[in-house]
Amino acid sequence: MSDRELRPAGDTQVLASVSNAARVLKEFGRARTDLGVSDLARRLGLGKSTTHRLLHTLAVERLLDQDPESGRYRLSATVQELGTEVPVSSRTGWSPPAPRQEGSR
Repeated sequence: MSDRELRPAGDTQVLASVSNAARVLKEFGRARTDLGVSDLARRLGLGKSTTHRLLHTLAVERLLDQDPESGRYRLSATVQELGTEVPVSSRTGWSPPAPRQEGSR
């Protein structure tokens, strides 16, 4: 099931640009390699200009790295660092925080 199928039709709370940025990051996770603008645009069905702007923005935010020689992009170490911050319970689904022990803060 695609991400688009998971969202209710006409959901006005979803920003298309953020949704597309998430799709870009997920595609790098699937590909497990570096990708160029044209290849990524084709994979996602986006225009090259839109894809380039998304990639550039994600690189500025340090979520992607760009190879200065080839111009291709890959996931950055920042993404891995963010992943290590995810609590184990969140990796398997939502679970409420553990109840506080008496006397702890």
